[in-house]
Amino acid sequence: VLFSLPPHGRQPDLVLDCTRDLASSVEVLAAATAAGIRCITVQLRDGVMDVTRLSVAPLLQVHASLTAVELRLRLAKIGVGVDALAKIDSVHSDEAGQWLHHGSVLPGVVRLPRLSAGFAAAAVALFRLCGEPPPEVTP
Repeated sequence: VLFSLPPHGRQPDLVLDCTRDLASSVEVLAAATAAGIRCITVQLRDGVMDVTRLSVAPLLQVHASLTAVELRLRLAKIGVGVDALAKIDSVHSDEAGQWLHHGSVLPGVVRLPRLSAGFAAAAVALFRLCGEPPPEVTP
């Protein structure tokens, strides 16, 4: 069981998924949503280079990010419902043509977008832990 109760008997308040492997994200998010735990996921392709195109939205409403859409489809395929998908916050990129850069990115170029996405996910986590909805950010 991925999310068993710790010794103090409380589930985590939220799960922050920063895995780079889509299959791992599916496993983590499916287990967390099944346990009723709020989730935040960071979904960036290696080709993302423009940090000004980072967005935050419920996973159910993301259409411009190929990895976020693929994640949503895989979760739905294994039975994660619409209500659960709507409660997963997604930090992703709306950068057009990001798949064109995949595999041609210089070493180190990917670090800034990933770092920026990590900070955005941490901000979403703080909003959720305070009981407030995070602002949806569009580029």
